[in-house]
Order: sequence, then C-alpha cells, then structure tokens
Amino acid sequence: MRLFEFRFARRKEELDEELRAHLQMAVADRVERGETADEARQNAMREMGNLPLIEDVTRAMWGGMWLERVLQDVRYALRQIRRAPGFAITVVTTLALGLGATVAMYTVVDRVLLRPMPYQDSGELVKITEVGKDGELGWGNAFLDIAEWQARSHRLKSIAYYDVEGGPAHLNFLEGKDGSIGVADGTVSANLFSMLGVHAAMGRTFLEGENGAARQEDAHTILLSDAIWRNAFGADPHILGRTVKMSGEVYTVIGVMPRSFVFPFGLEHPMVWTPVIPSSADKVRTKHGTPYYETIARLAPGASVAAAAREMNDIQRDVAAQYTDLDNRDHVSSVRVKRYEDTLVDEEVFAGAGRRVCRVVADCMRERDQPAAGAGDVAATRDRGARCAGRWPGTACTATADRGTDIEQCGVAAGNRAGDADATDIRTWIADAVQHLHDPDAKPARAGRAAVADGDQRAGFVGLAGDRSGQSAD
Repeated sequence: MRLFEFRFARRKEELDEELRAHLQMAVADRVERGETADEARQNAMREMGNLPLIEDVTRAMWGGMWLERVLQDVRYALRQIRRAPGFAITVVTTLALGLGATVAMYTVVDRVLLRPMPYQDSGELVKITEVGKDGELGWGNAFLDIAEWQARSHRLKSIAYYDVEGGPAHLNFLEGKDGSIGVADGTVSANLFSMLGVHAAMGRTFLEGENGAARQEDAHTILLSDAIWRNAFGADPHILGRTVKMSGEVYTVIGVMPRSFVFPFGLEHPMVWTPVIPSSADKVRTKHGTPYYETIARLAPGASVAAAAREMNDIQRDVAAQYTDLDNRDHVSSVRVKRYEDTLVDEEVFAGAGRRVCRVVADCMRERDQPAAGAGDVAATRDRGARCAGRWPGTACTATADRGTDIEQCGVAAGNRAGDADATDIRTWIADAVQHLHDPDAKPARAGRAAVADGDQRAGFVGLAGDRSGQSAD
C-alpha cells in the first residue's frame, strides 16, 4: 500500500511540474510579445483554465482514483477512531451484533420458512419427545419406547430414530485421501432415509431389519455425504466398497447421499451416517446404561399433529407404566409431538413474525376505527379498514379490538403467543400480510395446517380452524 502511495504521489508531483512548466512557458511567451509580467501571468492562467480541475481529470484518466479515495476514507476513519475510541468501539460492536443477528435470523427463516426442506412432503414430518414433570430432559427416547410406538401407533405412518455426535466434544475423525477430517457421525435407523423419501446418489442406504434398525450385515458400513465424498475422497467414482477408518474403526462405504441432502439440520461439520444395530443395552430401560435416540416420524395420510399427539400420549401411559424406577417413570409420563420443521427455528423467530403480522391487523383496525386525518372519503377509508380487519375472523386481535382494548397491546400479546404456531401458519400469515399491502381487497391465503386441538384456538392470530384450514382436528 505504501508503495502504491509513493508511486501515486510521485506521478502527482510530475504532473504538477509539467503544468507549472507549461504555465511558465506561456507567461514567458507573452512577456516577449510585450505584456507585463503580471498581465502575462493572468492571461496565461485564464487561457489554461482551472489547473486543479485539469489535475483531477488527468489523474482520473490514469485510473486508480477509487483506490486513492478509499485510502483517504480509511485514514479519515482511523483519525476518528483515535479521536473517540469509546464511541467507535460502541458503534462497531452495535453494527456487528445487529448485522450478525439479522443475517442469522433471515438465514434460518429462508431455509425453514421460505425454502422447502429437502425431504419428500416435509410438512408431514414430526419430532417426538418424551416429557415429564420436569419438562423435556433432552437426552432422547429409549429404544424399547420407540419400538412400542412403532407397534401401536396408527396416526404415524413410520417412525425412525437417530443419534448424532457432532459437537466439539464428540467429533469423529475420518481418514480421507489427504489426511483426517473432522466429521459429525449420525447413527441412524435404517428406515430413516425411506421415511424422508431420500435415496442414495451412489450405492444404497442401510438394509432395514426389525423395528426399523439395520440388519447385522450392515454393522460396519458407512454412508458419506456429498461434501465428504468430494472433499475427503476427491469425488472418487470407485468409492463404493472401499474401506475407510473413522476414529480407529474400520467401515465399508456403501453409498453417497445426494448433494442437497442434510440431516439433521444445524450441524457445523460435514456428515457421515452409520447404522443403529440394537444391542443388549437397548433391551432395558435404565437412566445411565440405555442408549437414547432422537425420534422423527411421518404422519399417516389424513392424520393431524393434534390427533397423533393424543394417540401417542394414550400409548405413553402404558409405556411409562413399564418403568420400574418411579423417578424414571415421572420423566417419561407424556410425549410432545411437534412438526420437525418447527423444531429448527427458535420460538423468538415465530414470536417476531407473529408480532409483525398482528401489527398489520392492528393497523387495519386502527384505519377502520380512526381514519387518517385529511382522508378524502372518511367512510370509504373506514370501510377499507374494516375489510382488512375481517381477513382473519375470530382471531385474538379482532376479538380484543372489538372489546375496545388497546390495539397495540393486542398485537404484542398475540405475537408473544405465536411461538406455539407451526411454520405453515407463519408462512400463511406473512403471505397474507404482504398480499394485503399490495391489494387490500384480495382474499387471504388458506392455511393448510391451522387446527384447533382440544377446543383451544391456535396461538398468534390464526383464525378459527374451520375457517382457515377446512380440516378437522382428526
């Protein structure tokens, strides 16, 4: 950079010297023709024109002016930082946190709410979690509990399970073509991929045995993600059947998954998958000796999340009774069934989306009840606001506003409860709000999943279930 500044400064000096030489020659020529020195200098400068402008135009013709200006801005910024370091640090930190949070939030919203997940009919996937008096314990579900669900559930078409070691403390190392690479190892049931509707891009997935687990012949096999196949093995077309080492264990590669396939979401490291082979530890229910698995399932045709949750909780009462340890029994007294895509987004994202869309309804009803000052046709403005507010009949916002409660409080309260809504509801709310901004008279979109479970209205401002979805709870 200093070399560039030196060369640029030198060229500027040469340009200044050249312009001064031309000016001096013009003055000398006029003096020889009889003009005084002062007259000759004034006339010569008038003839040459604006010298600083000539310098700027000439330097612009050289190119690189943008870099000079960037360097000037950088020097100015550094001077300001030295002058007020506390203020500069505050501003930079605020911008970094604000931009980082915004990028993170919209990345999640884009991947989960706006872009479809890379699974067949991803809206039918649900996650099942055992909960008790202390809430969700977070270590997963026992194999015997999952087997009981598989045998008795009619609202769930298929139930798969998995365990992922992908955190810093559980990172595995796969020996590739040019050395070891850190990977997240997903131990999965053999029926997971068929349940997701995903097939291997090369080779095959695991052979399915009893309870969705893999057969014994697949005990030391491995599936590679597309990223691992390309980065660790140079996209070797002959990778199938090759033996590889991961954390000292030898595995045989049986397949490579498609490039778009990711499961589960949210891991920082590339994935490989090994099969669940039930062992004697899976045949008991103990707090510390039993392996636990995350559980994902697909709804049966025509089944709703609420109906599946009711059925699963009926089954879980019998499952919990099989625990001999009373403390363990209290930890698995019920189950929570939630759409898989909803588990990938923090509730604050849902709440924020709910607040924003409720605010649209609030603005509509404010326009209905208090038309803007100076409106040409007050009656028409009030009617337009009433039609907008009626787009979501039976919602918390509408009911609260009709009782005369402060409309802003209504929007905030409904938005704060939006964490209970699912991703399809949020998509529909956003689509309705954006559509209304362009066309206040347009009909709202229909939500595909908004439903009323056990007589309770959905959180946020999803309307009456019969009005919004046309589906029964069952």
